[in-house]
Amino acid sequence: MISFRKICFSSIIGMVIIIPLLFNPLGCFAFEVDKIFLFRFGVGVLLILWLLSKKRIQDVFMNIWDRMLLLRLVDIDFLLVGLLFAYGIATVFSIAPEDSFWGLPDRNWGMITIISFFILYWLCSGVFRHKSDVEKLIKAIAVTSVLICLYAIMQKMGLDLFGLGQGETLPSARQVVRVSSTLGHPNYLGAWLAMTLPWLFGGLFLIKKITIRLFISVAILLNLAALYCTFNRGGWLAAICGLLSFVILILLFRGCATWLSSRAFRINIVGLFCAILVIVSFFFGVWGFGGDLRAKEFDIDGGSIYIRLQDYKFAWQKIKERPLFGWGAETFGYLSANREYTNKELAINDQLADRAHNFFLDILVNLGIVGLFFWCAVFLRIFYLAWYTLKNSSDFLKKIIMIFAASSLVAYCIEVQFHFDTVATSLFVFINFCLINSFAANQEATGTVTEAVARPRQMSSVLWIFVLAIFLLNVYINIGAIVWNFTCA
Repeated sequence: MISFRKICFSSIIGMVIIIPLLFNPLGCFAFEVDKIFLFRFGVGVLLILWLLSKKRIQDVFMNIWDRMLLLRLVDIDFLLVGLLFAYGIATVFSIAPEDSFWGLPDRNWGMITIISFFILYWLCSGVFRHKSDVEKLIKAIAVTSVLICLYAIMQKMGLDLFGLGQGETLPSARQVVRVSSTLGHPNYLGAWLAMTLPWLFGGLFLIKKITIRLFISVAILLNLAALYCTFNRGGWLAAICGLLSFVILILLFRGCATWLSSRAFRINIVGLFCAILVIVSFFFGVWGFGGDLRAKEFDIDGGSIYIRLQDYKFAWQKIKERPLFGWGAETFGYLSANREYTNKELAINDQLADRAHNFFLDILVNLGIVGLFFWCAVFLRIFYLAWYTLKNSSDFLKKIIMIFAASSLVAYCIEVQFHFDTVATSLFVFINFCLINSFAANQEATGTVTEAVARPRQMSSVLWIFVLAIFLLNVYINIGAIVWNFTCA
C-alpha cells in the first residue's frame, strides 16, 4: 500500500511541473485562473486522502488536537494559524467580503486560495526526508524550466504557437516584445525564473551524476536567456540577490559540499559569479533585442516607475485609514476606482490598478498591521531555522538544502517588492517552507505529518459523509470553474 507521504511527494512533483506549464488558450482567462483552480483541486484531493487514512472522524480531530498541543509561539504552524486569523478578520470586515474570500474573477487570490497553501504546507511539511527526494524535485524543476524557457525564446523569435505572448511590450518601444511563456506575464515569468535559479545551482552542488549536471547547466543558460527577454527589472534584481545569498552562504559553510573536489567546487563558484555578472549586465542592455531601450526606462517621472510611485502613495493613504486589519484581500481595485488619476498616468497606462505592487503595502492594505506581523514572523522563523541548521548541523545534505531554499526565498522577498504574487511563485515559497522545516537541525515540534498508524478497518459513516461533502464541494468549486473558463470565451 502506498503511504500518504509518497502520495504527497508525488503530488508536489506533479504540481511543480504542471502548474507553471498549464495554460488555456481557449478560455476567457488563459493563464493564472486555471492554474489556481487546478492547484486548489489538487490540495483538496490530498486533504481527502489524508482524511481517508484516519478511518474515523474522532481520529481526525485527535490528530489535529495532538498537533496543536505541540505548538509553540514561534512554530510555523502557530504563526500560520495567526495569519489565517488575520485573513478571517479582514474578510469579515472587508468592503467586499465575497471577493476577499473567493478572489476576483481574474485573480482568485482570496482567502480560500491562501487556505489551500496553508493546507498544502500542513500536509506536506514532513514529506522531504531523503537526498533522493530533493534530487527528484530539482530534476523536475530543471525539466520544467527548460520547457518554459524554450517557449519564451520561441516567443521572442516570433514563433509563438498560440499568439498569447505578444501583448506585453516596452512602454517606450511597442515593437519590443517582453516574453511571458506559459506564466502569462513577463513579471510573473521573471519572478519564477529568479526563484528557480538557486535551485538549479543547488543541483550542481548536490547531484553527482554528470549527465544530470550537464542538463541542469543547460537549464541555467536557458533560464538566463529567458530572464533577460522578460525585461523584468524586479526579476533581475531578485535573481542577483538570490544568487548572491547562495554565494555568501556556500562560502561561509564550505563544508556543506565536502563530496565535491576542490576543482568542481571552484567551477561551481565561478559559474555562480558569472551568472550574477550576466544578470547585472541586463540592466545596461548590452545583449540587444530591445534591452538597450529598456535600459533607458529609468525615469522616475515617466514610465512604469512613475506609475508604481503613484500607487505607493495612494496605498499609504488608505493604510492610514484602516491600519489594524486592513480593507480585506482583493480590495485595492475598489479603492483605486475612487482615486483621481493624473493625465500623465493615463497616458502611460490607463488600466485600473488592483494591486499596490509591493509586498508590504499590499499586505497592509489587505490585512493591516496584524496580517503583516504574522507574514513577517513566518519568514523570520523560516530564515532562523535555515541559519540555525547551517551553524549547528554537520550534515552536508541539510546545509546545501538550507542554502538554496533560503536563497530562493531571498529572491522571492526581493521580487514581491515590485510586483505581486502568483500561484507558481507561492507554490515555490511553500515548498521552500516544507524543505527548511523538514530538514531543520532543530526537529522539536517542526509539525511534520506522520505516517498513518493502524486503524480499524471499517471506516465510520460520519467520516464517509464528511469526505464525500468535501469531494463534491472541491469538484463543484474548482473543476466547475475550469469548465466555466472553457465555455465563457
